[in-house]
Amino acid sequence: MYKLFYKLRKSPFSLSPDPDFFYLSAKHKNALAVLERSLANWVGLSAITGEKGTGKSTLIRYFLKQSWSDVSFGLISESDTTPGDLLKRALSAFGLNSFGKTTSESYDLLSDFMVSDCFWKKRQPVLIIDEPLGMGSRALEELYMLSTMELEENRNLRIILAMPPSLWETLKRPTWKHLVGRVGNSYQLETLDYVETVAYVQHRLRVAGAQNENLFDNPAYKAIFRYSGGNPRLINVLCNAALVEGAIQETPQIGAALIKNLIMQKLGLHAASTDPQGQAQRRSQTGANNVDKTAGIKSDTDNLRPAFGRLARRDKTGQTVSEFIIADIDQTSRKYARLDAEDSKASDDKPESTGEAPPRVDRRLLWVASFAAVILIIAAVALLFGWDRSSF
Repeated sequence: MYKLFYKLRKSPFSLSPDPDFFYLSAKHKNALAVLERSLANWVGLSAITGEKGTGKSTLIRYFLKQSWSDVSFGLISESDTTPGDLLKRALSAFGLNSFGKTTSESYDLLSDFMVSDCFWKKRQPVLIIDEPLGMGSRALEELYMLSTMELEENRNLRIILAMPPSLWETLKRPTWKHLVGRVGNSYQLETLDYVETVAYVQHRLRVAGAQNENLFDNPAYKAIFRYSGGNPRLINVLCNAALVEGAIQETPQIGAALIKNLIMQKLGLHAASTDPQGQAQRRSQTGANNVDKTAGIKSDTDNLRPAFGRLARRDKTGQTVSEFIIADIDQTSRKYARLDAEDSKASDDKPESTGEAPPRVDRRLLWVASFAAVILIIAAVALLFGWDRSSF
């Protein structure tokens, strides 16, 4: 929908990890350096931590896209691991079939792979586990066993963990000191600051082919930073929703008012939807004022302190206000994206336009022409019969 209006080649704020859109902030450069150093120094276990949406998965895809002729990668993405599952998923990540094999046979299969397909060919086997969501005690023990797979000195399985801070805190407990002790390199990804947020948005617009890099004005950038807290995923959701709404309103440039309205509409949307129009407006305004008081958000857009942390107060359902806002905005954005895809498909199925309006046929003229043709035929027959009689 908005790609045509804003003349973009691609959607710049997709939530899927696309390495082409990866923005190398100072923080992400440091994280990338840790990964590269891990391979160069043959570190057995490395960890990149960060809250959800800070760019760990995109960082991993960017890292994998680099030229690594001497590395055999295996990727486990968003693994909801269960007991006995991590080893099988590791084998599958390297293209090995463990179906019907016992745990011991599976370890032997992985060892054979490390010898024949890696070490003999002078290649490093590297297993990347991206966002391990449900690693219980058994899965962590399997992780430890994998990290200790060493055929000889400096010839072991390299493991890179891209995980949330909660798992990192779990590993720091005394119970897992034998596992965390094997972590050679680690780095924690933080959210972007204001300057990085602006550069992040402009970078993604540039990659998407934006002819105008000022699609968002300065107050809009401040609003985006305040409501997203510099979290790249939340930035993507807000910017994507803003472009959709901007295209609907045919707004050439996104301002702070549009960003704030997106937030406030989502907070007052459900309560206002069943009220009369006047009462709905009053309740929506009251809800917006309450949010401003609770979050401590000033109307002055020069205040660049992130509002995300102050909005993150959990309700009885356990969901934060920020999570509710972002989930609701994301759902709306996905709906428009689906409609956009359907419209694009329908337009592709239509015959190519020649630029000229097709001729319209007037049914009345058609009837008159048909009636005149019938009269002419009757007249011709009558003349023919009259000519025949005169000849006798």
